[in-house]
Amino acid sequence: MTTITSQSNRREFYVGEKRWIKISVTDQLEGVQISSVSWTAESPVALVGGSSSIYTYATTNDSVKARFDFAGTTAGTRYTVTATITTADGEEIIESVIVVIKAVPT
Repeated sequence: MTTITSQSNRREFYVGEKRWIKISVTDQLEGVQISSVSWTAESPVALVGGSSSIYTYATTNDSVKARFDFAGTTAGTRYTVTATITTADGEEIIESVIVVIKAVPT
């Protein structure tokens, strides 16, 4: 089994938001489909239950998405959200997104 690890771009969200994080791994799949995904996030960022899914962006089953709750986060802080993606042939792709929390405008 091969493991590919990379870090996606940086995203900015506001304190308290519930937002989707989407990751496309089309270029890393080489024609093989995604069979499963598991998510981890630094506390207090939390996965919204039942929101994780595999979907099609460019080719069949080439992307993943999940909704996260940013309640309890601190403005100016960076948090990492990681998707561990397993392909149909057993390859593991680990993608991380850096989320920067901004203060809610007043």
